[in-house]
Amino acid sequence: MIIGYSFGDLYLNEILGLGMAAHGDNFKVVIIDKFPSYINSYISWFQHLTHGCNPEEFIFVSRLAKDRLFVEIGQQKHPFIFEDYSIPMVSRNGKLMMCINGFKDAVVNHKETILKFLWQ
Repeated sequence: MIIGYSFGDLYLNEILGLGMAAHGDNFKVVIIDKFPSYINSYISWFQHLTHGCNPEEFIFVSRLAKDRLFVEIGQQKHPFIFEDYSIPMVSRNGKLMMCINGFKDAVVNHKETILKFLWQ
């Protein structure tokens, strides 16, 4: 679980990269962060991830999701499964969950979902 980390520390990014390399397809991550309240669509989420935060986070999320995060014209599926931004988003490959409404929301409202994701 990565809680409130902006991916700005190179040594921690290296440790995460080593974890991904060592554990391969068994490596799963839950990122818990507090995104601004205007994040209410895939486009606003993507813009925040690519322009509003550290580019290292975008790189990490892209590598773990093993998918391009942008949406191309005619693309049928988004790289993340989401219905509403009040619930955690999960990458289609099942390796990454993102809770973007902060730690309290994640613990109070989604702890069973997070635990189920990590132990599947």
